Amino acid sequence: MVVTNVVAMNNVNTDSNALTAAKQEEWTTSRKVVNHKTKQVETRIKRQIVMEDGKVIADSGPQVFTKTKEDQKKEESEDTKHKNLGDVDTPPGPGYVAVPGGHQVVSEKTETHQSSREAKEENIQYHDESFKELTGLEIHRKALQAPNELIQIDDNDDAPDGPKGKLVHYSSKSNKINDSEEVKETSRLGRDGNMTTETTRTHHHEEFNDDEVPEEGQEKHDWKA
Repeated sequence: MVVTNVVAMNNVNTDSNALTAAKQEEWTTSRKVVNHKTKQVETRIKRQIVMEDGKVIADSGPQVFTKTKEDQKKEESEDTKHKNLGDVDTPPGPGYVAVPGGHQVVSEKTETHQSSREAKEENIQYHDESFKELTGLEIHRKALQAPNELIQIDDNDDAPDGPKGKLVHYSSKSNKINDSEEVKETSRLGRDGNMTTETTRTHHHEEFNDDEVPEEGQEKHDWKA
């Protein structure tokens, strides 16, 4: 987005022998915004069974692990330029001379850049209690012939993205970084006719961390003997 404004102004002087000179200014502003977002979801299912003499002595049941990573980045930039058009120190005609003044601002430029990035990670583990119970012989046979059948996922679930069963573990962490920078450049014309340019740079940095982890002893693991 680019916006240009041209403003005409007059230099006012109360002296009857002085003539006002027209002054024109140009303001130009441009702005750009870029958004980028990525999301990754990883799901693992594990079931641990301990057998002794053909009998199941311990069964963890189907344990579902879901890890979600989300990365969002936003960049904004804005440039503003200010110019004085024409030379106000030029006499309007013969017999006139320019009235000495201070340092005249010829041009100003301000560049602003802002960027923010946020990374999130969420870990969920839950126990699938809807899985039907199997006898020791069935588990032994399926483990040899069709190990994938030891784990059951219902594809007809109305909410496939939501957890099923009992929540066993939950943890999350996030990191957010904000950076902003402003560069201001001002050019002035001095009384001696020399041009001077002053540049000011300002940078600001912020960082936030938010971790949510379970306290020791709060996690529960369901083992069926």
